[in-house]
Amino acid sequence: MGQTVFLLDTLATKLSFLFVNYRLLPMGSFSKIERIDGEKYIYELYGSSDIVGMIFWNRRFDFGLIAFLNCVQQLGDFAEQHDSRFRLPYRINKDKIGDASIRLQFNQDEAWTKALKYTLINVKWMLAFCCSRIAT
Repeated sequence: MGQTVFLLDTLATKLSFLFVNYRLLPMGSFSKIERIDGEKYIYELYGSSDIVGMIFWNRRFDFGLIAFLNCVQQLGDFAEQHDSRFRLPYRINKDKIGDASIRLQFNQDEAWTKALKYTLINVKWMLAFCCSRIAT
């Protein structure tokens, strides 16, 4: 997850794009996302080995994944506004990308893996968009 956070943050920087309500904190395997609107909060985008922490981890991790997916959508919308031919292959609606939920909690492994795959594909398309914008 950390490398994907770093890539999305780099793409946003190259495109001079600022996310609304969130700030990505790429920190390798310990990446986070900060909610900057209203009450500030930091969501971890990594697991916890602490038994007590595991009780609350799934929920915080889910909120972090949803926030990250929102950032993917924001950058995708930005790209679509700047190039009428550009469309992300998988539509994002709240916690769903395509037909799969990004939430880990109460989700089947197959569906969650599919959501992560769709997220990576969308980020890959934004990488291609960014490279084409820089090249021109």
